[in-house]
Amino acid sequence: ANRDPQENQSQSNRRETNRWVRQRKANPNQIANEGKQSRLRKDQSLHRACHGQKVSIHRLNNRDILKINPLFDWTQEKIDDYIKQNHVPYNKLYDIISDKGEKYTVIGCKSCHVPVLPHLSRRAGKFPWEDGYKECGLHIEGSGI
Repeated sequence: ANRDPQENQSQSNRRETNRWVRQRKANPNQIANEGKQSRLRKDQSLHRACHGQKVSIHRLNNRDILKINPLFDWTQEKIDDYIKQNHVPYNKLYDIISDKGEKYTVIGCKSCHVPVLPHLSRRAGKFPWEDGYKECGLHIEGSGI
């Protein structure tokens, strides 16, 4: 048995997050959809840059699922410019900077995302209790693509 309290908390957080994602996001998507549109981009991680695609077909539960990532080739800079130039509404949490210099770079479920310091990667605020792999399991078979 693992006696490290931090590791036990990490495992507990991961189980709770995966349960929440399955119930509210993944299961309804698998049941209802023949296709899925996502906001995955290749600049989000090396794994996505190497393995992701703008359009792909995934086999899931004996069905073909069409997955479209229309922003796959966009950079964060291009997205930010587009938002400003076209006055697209966005979450104002992105504009808040704490006294310590922390800000949100990823916003999603309240318990799964926190503001981070500027020297950290954009995805560092996602599942802050995890080291390394930072996917919630929403994407096809938890692959991150």
